[in-house]
Amino acid sequence: MKATVYIHGGDYDCSELVRMCYRAVGVLPYGCYCWTGNEIELLTDHGFVRRSLSAPQQGDVLWRDGHTEIYLGGGLQGGARHGDYLGGLSGRQGDQDGTEVTRSAYRASDWSVLLRYEGAATVDGIPAAIAAALVADHIIDHNAHGYSQPNRTGDGTIEEVTITWTPPEPPAQKACNFTFTATEECNIRTTPDLAAKPVGSLKVGKSVRCDAILFDGTTIWAHYLYRKKDRYLSVGKQHSWVVVS
Repeated sequence: MKATVYIHGGDYDCSELVRMCYRAVGVLPYGCYCWTGNEIELLTDHGFVRRSLSAPQQGDVLWRDGHTEIYLGGGLQGGARHGDYLGGLSGRQGDQDGTEVTRSAYRASDWSVLLRYEGAATVDGIPAAIAAALVADHIIDHNAHGYSQPNRTGDGTIEEVTITWTPPEPPAQKACNFTFTATEECNIRTTPDLAAKPVGSLKVGKSVRCDAILFDGTTIWAHYLYRKKDRYLSVGKQHSWVVVS
């Protein structure tokens, strides 16, 4: 899948990189202002939910007091260096030494909060969180520069960015008849993908008879049919579960 998004010319600080990525994919509105002091409130107002730092997903926003980055996937995070550098944001435009906008290894202990976009936005079929991470990858790879604030050296140009995503193949299902009983509310999805929009939820204490189970490397899924349509429940890692043969 390919999608075209647009970023503005100028310079990035850490929060502007996060804002621009989610602005580019249509999650954050045009003209919103983001800095680390208001970032959590801004994101939670636009479909983000706090999740565990121990299980990051592509596109998650990482935050600590004074700094923020995006989880890119594959154990990597990406962000813009915080604060003044080689003359600051009002100095020479762009990544001046190749280290201002970079990837690094993810360490949960570096962060205080993880925020995950769980809204329904997509970009030409690409889930918005994944699209935002791909925009961040582009910024890092191509030394692209985003517009920060009018009083900083944004040049007002707009760059067209093409992002590409290959949807993962669904994992093989193994026949396994059992009853799943929810011990906490569990989202119901039409595909075994945590980025897919839930179509409902199984309430605490409710049960459903399942006919298969699968594991995608991070999550255990239970499959059942509802009116002859596929339904999936995340039953491992995120949720406690009880199986009755």
